[in-house]
Amino acid sequence: MKQGQREAEDAGGPVLGDRPGPSPAVARQGLAARRVWGLGALLLGAGLAATWLLAAGVGCEDQGAAGPDARTSAPDLGLGNCDAGGQLWRPLALPPAVIADDRGDALNLFDVWGASGEAVWVVGAGGTVAFFDGSTWVRQETPTREQLTAVWGTGPKDVWASGLRGTVLHFDGQQWTDRSPPGAVFAENDAGVLPPGDAGVARRKNLWGVWATGRDGVVTDTAVAVGDDGFVAFWEAGRWRRVASGVPEDLFAVWGAGPSQVFIVGSFGTALFGSSAGLTKEQTGVARALRGGVGARRR
Repeated sequence: MKQGQREAEDAGGPVLGDRPGPSPAVARQGLAARRVWGLGALLLGAGLAATWLLAAGVGCEDQGAAGPDARTSAPDLGLGNCDAGGQLWRPLALPPAVIADDRGDALNLFDVWGASGEAVWVVGAGGTVAFFDGSTWVRQETPTREQLTAVWGTGPKDVWASGLRGTVLHFDGQQWTDRSPPGAVFAENDAGVLPPGDAGVARRKNLWGVWATGRDGVVTDTAVAVGDDGFVAFWEAGRWRRVASGVPEDLFAVWGAGPSQVFIVGSFGTALFGSSAGLTKEQTGVARALRGGVGARRR
């Protein structure tokens, strides 16, 4: 989803539909489609950080338009600054102290997820997690200094983050704890076979995507982490288990309509669908990397 697009119906209400072409900010949906959050990608590239809140469901360029580009009252680059009767992207500046490293330099941020307008998490370099309660940003302590690449949750007391070197963290409403898969999970090949030697020294693959589903926003039923070299692992019944992907490509994002309907995308147009019982490769017809995706549960 990208800012400044037409409305499309989702199970949670209106969300933003995509249109061709680059956009200065990429949106990520929270639990309610009228509270959509995004990171300003261009600002991140400059070493700065900004978070955007879509206040009421549609960017101002296409408000009231018959199609995505039937009306272009403002260019995409200015969507965060224009007023459309309350329906606009609103920049939420992160205080420098919240996202600064030990030298005072701003850390890059890579993903955002919100359970509501009063519970939003942003993750980034150096194990950074910033939390927004609706009025104030604070830095939350984490047990890692690894770069965090993705964040997702089922509610304010059940949030997951993934990162480099096989890092996975979990937030229970009070604190972040390490839930990284053990070395043996990374050492297994797609056939579930451990190589000779100590599995604990196996290369811990970088993880680029995480997704979870659960009950009442408190208990995780299933979590999925994906990463380098076709790595896929499912968290079920309190433990991680590697699931054969059947592909060597790096996997960048994961989303599910439920534990039995999980979608995974990655480099060279790779797309997988399935569950912890097995994954199948889907034909996308594209050769470029797919770095994100989100869907709607059928009613």
